Amino acid sequence: MLPKFAPVRQQLTTDAIPEIAAHVAAQLQQSPMLDPIRPGQRIAVGVGSRGIGCIRPVVTAVIDAIRARGAEPFLVPAMGSHGGGTADGQRDVLCGYGLSPEELGAPIRS
Repeated sequence: MLPKFAPVRQQLTTDAIPEIAAHVAAQLQQSPMLDPIRPGQRIAVGVGSRGIGCIRPVVTAVIDAIRARGAEPFLVPAMGSHGGGTADGQRDVLCGYGLSPEELGAPIRS
């Protein structure tokens, strides 16, 4: 059985966002995405490798929002051939972005 997935829509803008983490946190609080999360659940956070310059504050805000619901987040590399297409290589890519388990307090399961 596959885990539940949440649909996500992207709206591109040219506006600058001065406080990325605070903006992401506010958007998450306004959306219904966090509603199904219950304490004790383990929640995967898929993280890609393509061109997100502010990836660390975005991922940090998502992880913090999940934790605030009492759940346990973990990262899943959502990339194809980056990192050589291997679990260890993709883990290294995430760590290179400042998304290591030590920095985020969330494991990487690749």
